[in-house]
Amino acid sequence: MFKRLIALVVLSLAMVGCATQDYSNMGSLTGKVKQNGKVYEANASFIQWNEDYAITAKHVTIVKNPDFICSSGCDMVFFKHKADNFNKQQKWRNAVFGEAIKAVGNIGNIFSVERHGKVLKDVVKDNPKAEYFYLVNDADTVSGMSGGPVYAANDNALIGMTIGVSQEATAAGVKESIFVPYEVIRAEWACFQDNQRCKR
Repeated sequence: MFKRLIALVVLSLAMVGCATQDYSNMGSLTGKVKQNGKVYEANASFIQWNEDYAITAKHVTIVKNPDFICSSGCDMVFFKHKADNFNKQQKWRNAVFGEAIKAVGNIGNIFSVERHGKVLKDVVKDNPKAEYFYLVNDADTVSGMSGGPVYAANDNALIGMTIGVSQEATAAGVKESIFVPYEVIRAEWACFQDNQRCKR
């Protein structure tokens, strides 16, 4: 049975712990979305991939016309976003099962939140035929963190992007948080650069 994802686009603010550190290459998205016939002010997060493009979750409908939608069907898009202060020193790498992580996101333009946990030994596919996969952590992410970065705690390397939470909980009762791992993001960027033809 595959886990159904619950979107983390915030429709109302929740009081959560503020981030204790300033994270570069992360930002917030704010805009109006329509849901169940009503218009809401929605907030989500994004990661600056390079000087010209950023990534966020595909279900974040604030980004109306993304430049590239994940070719394998994963919950991710690339969109044009110029960053004059892009941190070229930011390291990306693959996640390691069991390692401590920090999931970070922006609640609108008000404050950032930081949640701590570890990468669980679980691989998720929301489609049994999907080429992509998601990883899971127990950082207990909250609304507004969709599209936000997941960092390795030991070296502050970026290892993925939060997309939602599972309906399943850990033994401690914490909802499992789902993220797109770096290797999937990297493969999709290569696909985007190759005239949108993937070569895996």
